[in-house]
Amino acid sequence: GEHGHAERSGDKVVEVTSLRGRELRWQPWPDVSKFNGEWKVIPLRWGLRGELFVLLRHRTSGETKVCAAEVEKSLEKWPVLHSNSASSSFAKYKSFTFNEHLFVISIDRGSGALKVFHVPDPSSPWNVAFETTLPE
Repeated sequence: GEHGHAERSGDKVVEVTSLRGRELRWQPWPDVSKFNGEWKVIPLRWGLRGELFVLLRHRTSGETKVCAAEVEKSLEKWPVLHSNSASSSFAKYKSFTFNEHLFVISIDRGSGALKVFHVPDPSSPWNVAFETTLPE
């Protein structure tokens, strides 16, 4: 495709697995929907108990949303806690925790921008903890 993006064809299925106490449960395979094809799902863990949230990135616009995982509902019905429309469509995200704090790394292959965000709370704006431009 354009801009060196590899296009993946076919329907996309998102499955949720959750650990409840000592019992592992998983939802049945959800219906494949247009939503799954438009949004990429990046799992996030937050808090001392490692509660599950997701970062959704729109595949074309780059818009991001942080949603609370409600595994009994389909993904497109999960409550949106925070959204950001000013993201790059080229940005890729990974999350990690350090000293019980959640961080998200964003690498924008288009501009070479690398940012590390501190996420103080799933519903709050992200704070830039580190920012640099990667060499070509």
